[in-house]
Amino acid sequence: MNSINNIYQYNSKKVFKILIALFILLFVSYISIFKGIADINLKRVLVTIFKNLSFNNTEPLSPREIVVFLDLRLARVVLVSVAGFLLAICGTVMQAITENKMSSPFTTGISSAASMGAALSILFFTGKYVYFDLITIFFAFSFGIICSFLVYGISNVKGMNKSTLILTGIAFNYLFSSGNAALQFIANEDVLSSIVNWTFGNLSGVSWNKILILFLILFIFFPYFFINRYSYNLLLTGEDSATSLGVNVKKFRFISGIIITLITSAVVSFIGIIAFVGIIAPHISRMLIGDDHKYSIILSGIIGAFLVVFSDYIGRNLLSPIIIPIGIVISFVGIPIFIYLIINSKRG
Repeated sequence: MNSINNIYQYNSKKVFKILIALFILLFVSYISIFKGIADINLKRVLVTIFKNLSFNNTEPLSPREIVVFLDLRLARVVLVSVAGFLLAICGTVMQAITENKMSSPFTTGISSAASMGAALSILFFTGKYVYFDLITIFFAFSFGIICSFLVYGISNVKGMNKSTLILTGIAFNYLFSSGNAALQFIANEDVLSSIVNWTFGNLSGVSWNKILILFLILFIFFPYFFINRYSYNLLLTGEDSATSLGVNVKKFRFISGIIITLITSAVVSFIGIIAFVGIIAPHISRMLIGDDHKYSIILSGIIGAFLVVFSDYIGRNLLSPIIIPIGIVISFVGIPIFIYLIINSKRG
């Protein structure tokens, strides 16, 4: 009976930590939404929504301020939080299927491939079409998908083992990085600036349509990850052990990898490359509540959302009115943590 109570208390602590992380995320999101040049606060928003409310003659938002609140501030925070959540859970799953704690959603070369796709679009279609942004999204998404299918296809020939998957991903990462560098070399100054800006994380095209698509992706694929949480736990014990306990490792690794590809390609095509979230968030989650994917998938997602929202807030306010690209900020935050994780893993 005592052992059951101990397990219950242990799991309750995990749930409590998840709730604390969620509260911190909501708090930072609140600050990020209402901090800016325009005088927009919660009281004014409430007065605008509920006409009968009155807070010491608080003025409702003007039509222009409503647009700023809904389409700029709120949409931006929601978009980056969902993107961070998705990248973090993909990182958690990728580390499980590769049995490598240094893996990330970009291990298969998606980021470099998407960057090359976006660079091609920017180089050849800038200013030529009304729907240029959609063309860039399409190219980035398509190249990310193509790269991952090549990686998983080659790995599948070799039995879908973790080493082949990682090494093939590294090879294609270098291949597409070289292609991207070549495109930047031949680009003129304006095009080069656009390519680099996209690479650092592009939030200039925030829209509720993108948010809706990412939410649909979350609702479609997150249940698969969560339903198979125990299979991911078994993978951490090794391929042989997981196979003996009924997991079809080759098939399971392939399906999980394809889902990670779809999610990551969509996120990158919408907002550019946000590095380190898919590595750091799972590690922080693991440090707080352990390896059990029943809890770590959720907590790592919340931590990933927090990291991206916080980095975006710093980028918008540190040198205001200059906006530092989110990719730069999160790299400054992520690199020291990443180095610490490497050193710590070597000691372990």
